[in-house]
Amino acid sequence: MLPQALLAGRVVALESQLAIEVRGFGGGKKRRCQFTPAFRILWVVLSKLLDGWEDLAHLMKPETVKRCHTKAFGLFWRWRSKSGRKPIRVEMQQLIRRISRENPLRRPDHIRDSLSLLGYDALCTQADLPRRPTQLPSRGQSPQTAQ
Repeated sequence: MLPQALLAGRVVALESQLAIEVRGFGGGKKRRCQFTPAFRILWVVLSKLLDGWEDLAHLMKPETVKRCHTKAFGLFWRWRSKSGRKPIRVEMQQLIRRISRENPLRRPDHIRDSLSLLGYDALCTQADLPRRPTQLPSRGQSPQTAQ
């Protein structure tokens, strides 16, 4: 005996294919199945919920469902990340530059950690922080003249 939710999922799978078939018989001649975006999304969801969903897919190949899932995944994340990263305020940029000038040996991750300890919301990544100087100052030489 199968659980009621599993049976309901199987019924939805079969009825969705039946609806596509009935729509394809318009005018007395059989036309090629045209899958709507809703049908494709439904099958992506069913593929995640039902075990053995490949046996229920009579109109489309399992590779087609997997391809639809890949495309939908890409579209979702393109939409999700459209806003991009939040910009860093000018005051925060100036503070980071000042700390970097005053402490040239300080690594970018230490600057970020220091800002978060001081209560600043440092939304920046290490790419936004100034780089450490590649040439370290020698003894007795100030960091400003080393460059």
